Amino acid sequence: MPFGCRFQLRARSSEAKTNLSAIRTTEHSYRAEFGHYVAASPSPPTFGGTRPQPFADMGPAGAGFDTVGWKPEGLVYFQYAVVVAGEAYTADAVGDIDGDGILQHWGFLHPDATGASVAGALGCAGVW
Repeated sequence: MPFGCRFQLRARSSEAKTNLSAIRTTEHSYRAEFGHYVAASPSPPTFGGTRPQPFADMGPAGAGFDTVGWKPEGLVYFQYAVVVAGEAYTADAVGDIDGDGILQHWGFLHPDATGASVAGALGCAGVW
């Protein structure tokens, strides 16, 4: 793979890591103020593969992200979701940034005080 292509794929992968970190920060801030985490439906409704998609933060797609006040800047290559079970939550992202049919999964898992966790909506079942 040419160097330029690898650089583009790394840059696109960094989108997921950056946005998951922002979702984590927003969820913890929301919990500090309102006492609970907020689940968020997958948004955009589908991931775009090699073509970025607009993020839907209102309505069925993205419901929950609008509640906590999080929205990424611009178009996104990944689909994002948050699953909450009591004091545990998982924020995950999935995409196919190189269009080869093999999905790339990223996630952040926050267990509750007992160590119990919840699987993500998009395939994240643990911390990688």
